[in-house]
This record gives sequence, C-alpha cells and structure tokens, in this order.
Amino acid sequence: MRKVIFPLIKSMKRFFPYLAVLIPAVIPLRGVVSLPPLFGDHMVLQQRMTLPVWGTASPGEHVLVSCGERNAETLADESGHWRVTLRPLDGDGERLSLIVNGSNRIEIHDVVAGDVWLAAGEGEMALPLSGTSIGSRAGAIADSGTRFFLRDKAGKGRWVVVTPETAPSLPAGPFFFARDIRAVRKSPVGILDCAATTPAPIHSWISQSGLQSLALRARKPGLPGPSLIYSSMIKPLLPFAITGVIWSQGSSDASDPTALRHRIFLQRLIHDWRKVWGQGPFPFVVFSPPGTGGAELPVEPCRIANGMAHGTWPWIREGIMLSATTPGTGGAEGSDLGSADSDRPFDALVAGRRLALAARRVAYGEESDIEVSGPVYRSKAIEAGKIRILFDHAGGGLVVGTAPDDESGRFASVSPVLKGFAVRGKEGKWFAAEAHIDDESIVLSSNAVPHPVEARYGWTGHSSGNLYNRQGLPARPFRTDSDQPQ
Repeated sequence: MRKVIFPLIKSMKRFFPYLAVLIPAVIPLRGVVSLPPLFGDHMVLQQRMTLPVWGTASPGEHVLVSCGERNAETLADESGHWRVTLRPLDGDGERLSLIVNGSNRIEIHDVVAGDVWLAAGEGEMALPLSGTSIGSRAGAIADSGTRFFLRDKAGKGRWVVVTPETAPSLPAGPFFFARDIRAVRKSPVGILDCAATTPAPIHSWISQSGLQSLALRARKPGLPGPSLIYSSMIKPLLPFAITGVIWSQGSSDASDPTALRHRIFLQRLIHDWRKVWGQGPFPFVVFSPPGTGGAELPVEPCRIANGMAHGTWPWIREGIMLSATTPGTGGAEGSDLGSADSDRPFDALVAGRRLALAARRVAYGEESDIEVSGPVYRSKAIEAGKIRILFDHAGGGLVVGTAPDDESGRFASVSPVLKGFAVRGKEGKWFAAEAHIDDESIVLSSNAVPHPVEARYGWTGHSSGNLYNRQGLPARPFRTDSDQPQ
C-alpha cells in the first residue's frame, strides 16, 4: 500500500501551486461585515426618526440589522456597500443593542434613543471643559444619558458617556448646551463633536458641489483648502440621523477679504449640509463669537490691503446673525463674551446656555414660554437732533448690563452708562453717542453731530456694548446704514 500512496502524494505536489489559485475561484472569499466608527457602544440614535444604518460587506452578501424590535435586511451592492433603514425609536431611556448579522456578527451595546446634535466649527466650539474655570465643578457629575462621539488625532472615533473621568476633555460649549437640553427635554442627548482644534476657514466646511459658483481666493499656507474638513469630518457622518446643528466659526476668516461675504458662505453651508443629509431642513443654530481686538474709534473701519483684511469682525457677526433669520435657523449672541485684550476667558457656560435657548425655539417649538434673544434692531426714527432706535425682543424693557462674571452666573458691577453706540451725520464721520433708555427704545445724541442720521452699535472687533433686556440677554450689534466697505 505504501508503494502506491507515497508515489501518488509525491506526484500531486506538482499541482499544489495551481490548487492555491483555483480554490478561491471556486469558493469565493467572503468579506467581513463592518460598520463605520460612528456605530459603537454607548451610542445615541436619533429618536422618533427613521434611522439609516450602513456599512460594507462582500458584494451580494445578505445583511440583517436589528435594534430593539426593529429589523431590516438588504444585500450588499456590487462595490460591497449596504444600507438599511430602521423604524423610529422612542426616547424612553431603554438600553438597547444594535446587532448586525452577515458572514459575521456585530453586537453594539448600551444604545439609547434621544436627540443627536452635531457641534461643529472652530475656536469656542473646541475649547475643552478643562480649559474653563467652572470645568472642574461641572464635570464632577456623571450623566449616563449624555454621550459624546469624539475623534482622536488619527481620525478614529468612539462614543463616551459623561463621567467625572471623561468630562475634562469634552468640548465645553457643547457640554453645557447638552446639559441644558437634557434638563428641559428629559431624554438622552448625543453630541457629534466636529469642532476643529486648528484654524478652519468656512470654505473648508462646504462640499465641492456646495462651493460651485462661489468665488474663492487662493489657499493660504497652513490652512485647510476648500472642502477639506467637509471630506474628513462631515462626510463620514452622512446620513446619520440628527436633530440639528450648533455652529460657531469665523476667526479663521477674519483676516481674509472673504469675511465681507461671510453671510453668503454660511447660508451656502447651511443649504449644502441640509441637502447632503437628505432629511429635510433640520434646525441650524449659529453662535456669533465675541471677536478679538478693539479700536479707539467708536466704529472700527474695515480696511483691505495686500490681500489682508482688518476690522472685519463686525461684518462677520452681521453675516452670522443675518443667516440666522432664514427658515429653520436660530442665533445665539456672544459678542459680549471674552475681551478685547484676552484677559477674560471665554465663557463657555453662557455660550452653551444661549445656544440651548435658541435651539429650544427652533428645534422644539417653545414659542411663548421663553425669551431666546436679546434686543434686536427693528427701526429708527429721526427726532430733533437725536435718533430713536426701536427693538424687537426688548423683553419687557431695556437695561444696562454685563455678561456673567467668572462663568458662575454672578454678575460683575454694572456701569450706569450705556456704551458701544455711535452716530453720524450726512458728512459720514462716526462719533461716540450718548445713549439713554426710554422704555423699549434707545435715544442717541452727540454734541459733535447736530443732525444725526445713522447709528451703529457694537461695531468694533470686540464689542464694548452693554445693552441687555431684562432676561439678561445682550443686544445684537447693528447698523442702521447700508454702506459697504470699499
């Protein structure tokens, strides 16, 4: 027998290399079913909305997805991509498991349904809780119903539950925003952290199709180019179901002439994101940053020279807040936070609370219960040697105020004199104005301007204005004129 078998095996060795090539052709190798990093333990799924779930597998592979009592199945397409849609979940706090079955099995645990908000932008939006004076106290409370999706430097993401250990590294503004929303809505809150820790001009956040027809300047060295951040941070999230977006950005554009067109870019971004997400005009809440620097003049001039722009912060803030007037959007004012010489830390607690107030109106329809805005310029009336300014959102009366001092809600001493107002006559030169409160209007005058015709408020890099309503919300910087920088 050995004389027969051994020669046979020896002769078959010549065919082993060919068998190694032929076997895969006869028995196809199957790819592993996978999900993007956005789907992971401790995640929050958007409540009361159909839920897209997607990933990769072998072409034609059968994939079954379940979460709670919701099930869906599909076949991977020719490129190995698959996507299903689960029926809506109720935000009742129940801990669920998301299970995906194909050639392998994926189990994701501690999944809850709630409201998912995308927090995006730069600067203030990226400040960690550990960088605020209140951070050590605020982060000491664990809250298993609030979770953040965070990315590391390599771009890999994971969901974390708010605990005293994880809180210090969380972005402070979104942290306080989520805390207020959770307190009011009584359901879990998930934050998709998409804040850039380095300068990020607005054109880098818009998709290539969204930038079509917009004139762009040459890319500055060291700054991300058009659509770069969109591709790396926003596109991987599509089409994850969300409640809406909170947004704060502008410092990267302050020295660029395109700052004068910030409104156009921001409105294009809002339209672009709503389009690529494919879930309709979701709420978009924008934050108007405090800006930096100051000016000895009552109105800071805007100058453009050698491709650089100066004095653009008032125009950026105007563009941001004008964008907040489009349907489905809201604005939170932050021009009174921070300081001209950076000796006062940015107040992330107040910023988060104001964003939450605006979101409660835009996303949750709390129309009459709360005041969500400070005084907003409505109209002017020319009187004998004076200008009267009328406001919406006067909140039952105007007051001289200040932003909360030290992020604790305690107010600093209040100046009895209104600041930040300027007037001009027909000759066009601006002078500081004396301002007096008259119920829900402001009366302006100046000895240097016998016949004032126009007015501005807070029109400097960092606003020195101190006009508030009785709810403690600051007036938005404004101008009555329609002049444009040359």
